[in-house]
Amino acid sequence: IISGGSYEIKTEPEGCVEIYSYVIPAPEDEDGMKDNGADIYFAGLEPGEVTVTIKEDYPTGESEEYSFSLVVEEDLSVLKSET
Repeated sequence: IISGGSYEIKTEPEGCVEIYSYVIPAPEDEDGMKDNGADIYFAGLEPGEVTVTIKEDYPTGESEEYSFSLVVEEDLSVLKSET
């Protein structure tokens, strides 16, 4: 996300997954921003289907919003739904 922007992740229903993110550090010799974004992971907490909605806001452009579905299996593994 660019400077001044924001990024919001919502899950419905809440409580089926936990969201984790890890910063992707920039190389030591790179100037400017000190990261290259982040990887986002979903850990299963209880079996079920979850809708994930991501909203990105930019200071100089239009907001973007998109969603996708995840399935949490009985063993709590998380898969992206193909439907």
